[in-house]
Amino acid sequence: MKSEIQQIINEMLAGDFEDDGAREAMLIQELRIINDETTFIKICHAIAFSGSWYCLPTLMALIKPENSIEQQIAINHSLEGIRSRIHWDPAFTERLFEHSFWKISWLSGPEKLLSFITMTTNLAQNEPHELLSDQILKEIEYLDNPYSSFETLRMCTPGWDFHQDLSQVMDNAQGELAVKLLVESLNVPSSLESLMSETILNMKSDYLITRLNLGHRYKELHIGLALAHNLNHAS
Repeated sequence: MKSEIQQIINEMLAGDFEDDGAREAMLIQELRIINDETTFIKICHAIAFSGSWYCLPTLMALIKPENSIEQQIAINHSLEGIRSRIHWDPAFTERLFEHSFWKISWLSGPEKLLSFITMTTNLAQNEPHELLSDQILKEIEYLDNPYSSFETLRMCTPGWDFHQDLSQVMDNAQGELAVKLLVESLNVPSSLESLMSETILNMKSDYLITRLNLGHRYKELHIGLALAHNLNHAS
């Protein structure tokens, strides 16, 4: 185990963990990619003591049938520890502990969904695209999801134009950057609602990346997904 990760664990267990979010993010990233069960359980134990709600999507995504009993107990312990420290609206709090809350709900049509999946698979280099595309489709909530596979979705969507959607994403990204720079120059504070929506969207990306076992490409995928989310708007 890396010495810095061990230090974070020690501080969390001792109850004197202070952080601006960066060190906890480092610990969560380690949890996504770790293969050693003992270290996995140690990290979960530390999160149970001092982890914030930002750990939730990764922990929820790590609940998988292939887990050992010890791993699942450790995850449940972490979740209950975090739950005990959340003092928000009870109904909203309960939703945070449901898989459906962290899944991306698709609002656009099938064409945009195809482009979203394609962008994600292109970012996940060296992964089998067909298999990964099918996995992403299963992890997104889209109507009743009548499509059994990415290929089926593609064949049923003859009007799909990936390059047009990619161009839209890049244009939106440039526009958002310009707005952000303007807001910063004017010292205009972002609304609490806007910040919360952006935070949850980013956390949903955490969930998807973890579910797909793509933690080793977390940084690239997180940036790419932030851009690709621009395709997902109700028509």
